[in-house]
Amino acid sequence: MLLVYFLLPTLLGTVLAWRLVPLSGPGRWTLWLGLGLAFGMALAAGSIWLLDLLGWPFARTALAGMLAMLGLAVLLLVYLSVRFLRGKGAWPAATDASSAQAGNPPWARWLVWGLAVLVVLRFISVLPDALMRPVFPWDAWKLWAWIARVWFETGELVLLLPQSDWLHAAGDEYVRDGVHHPTFVPLLMLYPAVVVGAWDDSLIGVAWLVAGLSSVMIVHGLLRHLGVAQWISWLGIYLLVSAPLFATHIALFGYADLWVMLYMLVFGLGLMLWVRHRGWQSLLVMLFAGVMMSLAKDTGVYWVPVLLLAWLATLMSNRQLILVLAVAGGLAGLLWLVGVDPLLWLSSDRYSLEARISAEGVMGIAHHLFVRQDWHLAWYLLPLVFALAIWRAGAAPELRGLLVLSVLATAYALAGFVLTRAAVYAADGTLFSRIVLQLYPVLVLLGVLVLWQFLRDWQPGSQP
Repeated sequence: MLLVYFLLPTLLGTVLAWRLVPLSGPGRWTLWLGLGLAFGMALAAGSIWLLDLLGWPFARTALAGMLAMLGLAVLLLVYLSVRFLRGKGAWPAATDASSAQAGNPPWARWLVWGLAVLVVLRFISVLPDALMRPVFPWDAWKLWAWIARVWFETGELVLLLPQSDWLHAAGDEYVRDGVHHPTFVPLLMLYPAVVVGAWDDSLIGVAWLVAGLSSVMIVHGLLRHLGVAQWISWLGIYLLVSAPLFATHIALFGYADLWVMLYMLVFGLGLMLWVRHRGWQSLLVMLFAGVMMSLAKDTGVYWVPVLLLAWLATLMSNRQLILVLAVAGGLAGLLWLVGVDPLLWLSSDRYSLEARISAEGVMGIAHHLFVRQDWHLAWYLLPLVFALAIWRAGAAPELRGLLVLSVLATAYALAGFVLTRAAVYAADGTLFSRIVLQLYPVLVLLGVLVLWQFLRDWQPGSQP
């Protein structure tokens, strides 16, 4: 029964993806399904919120009725888009380069099978934890699962009070840590409990497994749509799935970072499709992704300036982009000098810019990237990837958009941990890698596309 209730919003999300992203050519079905999973999880959480808004009980039958209403709304949107946008056919597909010599070497089929086996084994290895273990991470219980449990027991989305109100709270009032966090993750945690009619936090991991699968499908589908050979597309999947922290956040589910990661990847998808097709659908995908990042975690909203700048960069020349970045940086610095800290406003007074670079933060970042086993310890290649992407961006507009997003996000994350009090979180190992996880799939896409550009251009008879 739980599987059916996860498939229903996924089906609705896939229909939405099919209509919003009218692709043709290789990779479209994988991309539709991956994007459909991302849409579907948003619909699942939204269905619980709508139940409470309408005063309906948290029951399986009410949830079925709500999903039916959402289904009708999706079908209506599809009908209206077909009726009023008739003549706006499918977007042109990228040339399938799998027939090129670099795209289809003799050993490519065996490599694809080998990588596919490794990816499947990776997901199998996390299944026992994701599907059988109760919520394990302390922060997941303190910030998210506790709220979902309260909502399930009370039968409504009650507003929880801050911890400081604990002593004088009434008997029917509840307190929580981190009142600044949004509610998307607790709504997802509540969803399986409503379906089965009982609280069982070992069922929560299904949604995190879905987030991982969605990320994999989006990466593969987008790379194939851009004409990347099958074996290199699978290499991108493997680089994503084999990252230790990616698997950890599925196995030890409950953190919100995986959801910020997924929807940042969705934004990257929308950005690259916007560069390629300039369709209104791409703008909706990017808007959806930005909203969901903000709803998934409090730090999700911190990425909004980066997302906005990345989109604006696709409308500018290189000279205009450099000018805008310089003006934006200068304006932020000027505001800070006169006592107006833009970060203080963006973070709701949680973080502020410091007047010095934190050596503690720098050492913590280096330890995360080059010593801890959170990653593949190959971050020294990232500057090379950026340099090669800058070199090739003129010949590949999609690469330029993704490059701007990657560079801005990386610089933004690094600055946040050396110029604010968040440096202590880099030093003690509690936050930095989780923030890097949020942008990791975008960096994987950039690296794989750079590799493909050079393999394609270096084959005999190619035109650089």
